[in-house]
Amino acid sequence: WHVYVSGARATAAADAAALAAQLRRAGAPGRGPLGGDAFPLPAHLQGQSRQQLEKVIGREVAAAAFAAAPQRWIGPLRSPLGLHVLWVSRRDDAATPPLAAVRGRVLEAWQQEQRAQRIAALLRALRERAEVRVESRPWQERRKA
Repeated sequence: WHVYVSGARATAAADAAALAAQLRRAGAPGRGPLGGDAFPLPAHLQGQSRQQLEKVIGREVAAAAFAAAPQRWIGPLRSPLGLHVLWVSRRDDAATPPLAAVRGRVLEAWQQEQRAQRIAALLRALRERAEVRVESRPWQERRKA
């Protein structure tokens, strides 16, 4: 769970500290509103890798989330965007998914790589066979400069 306090507030640090204290008293996130300011992502983020969290809330805040003991509020934590108060429900060890679960993505990536290699080979062959002359006056003047 993620609660955000905008860094644009003049009282951001005090507001975030008061919000963190309120959330700690309330305990686990319930069904009610958590407070804080609007953030582009939902308050409840599930199944996020460390890299995904870094993109959303910054490296330092993501590192704190992954170091935190589950089932408690941490923060406020400062990022370039503002302040964050987090609840880590649980943390699962990273695991390589079985091939059956990612087969489609692996095949698509392999096919895309094969297409890129064929296009690169075709362009090399075209450059070897064809003479390229640019007759545009602006291009020629820029080349002379």
